[in-house]
Amino acid sequence: MTTTRIAAFALCTLFAFGMGTARTESIDTALFASSGDDVRRLEFDRIINAPPEVVWAQISTPEGVRRWLEVDSTIELAIGGAYEFYFDEGRGRGNKGTEGTQVLSYVPGRMLSLSWNVPTNLARVRGQRSWVTFLIEPVAQGSRVTVVHAGFANTPGWDRAHAYYETGWPGVLGMLKRSLENVSD
Repeated sequence: MTTTRIAAFALCTLFAFGMGTARTESIDTALFASSGDDVRRLEFDRIINAPPEVVWAQISTPEGVRRWLEVDSTIELAIGGAYEFYFDEGRGRGNKGTEGTQVLSYVPGRMLSLSWNVPTNLARVRGQRSWVTFLIEPVAQGSRVTVVHAGFANTPGWDRAHAYYETGWPGVLGMLKRSLENVSD
């Protein structure tokens, strides 16, 4: 597919998914801790025995996130829309989970890119953002799901965040696999 066709497809899908009805907000680029070509990143992938459209529904809808992570969420599939998970409903606003994270870009069934914050126990960098991209590609066994988490600054707080996600993302991908295949690994 040519770049022009991909751009036209993405633009059409934004309108098809109701971009005008979502509660979107501007993306504050000042929150991002890192930029340029030399950013630290993590990358993990997992083969999941499910077609890409099923994986997409799991990561891009509140119902899918409930099956995947067993938490409530707010997902507004639009550029600038919310993509928030609530791991601890009993805590006050801003301390429940990923509040404030947003959709940066998406191609339905193929890619979802998000701004991302860190857990509340990493308070030193909690107000800053990195970014996470989910890539979904069809393979003979179903789908290859790749998570790329980038934008870790070179500071002690971000070093802790990097270490946290280095062990966290493999577990999250394992949960995604189990939620779609109903298996243990």
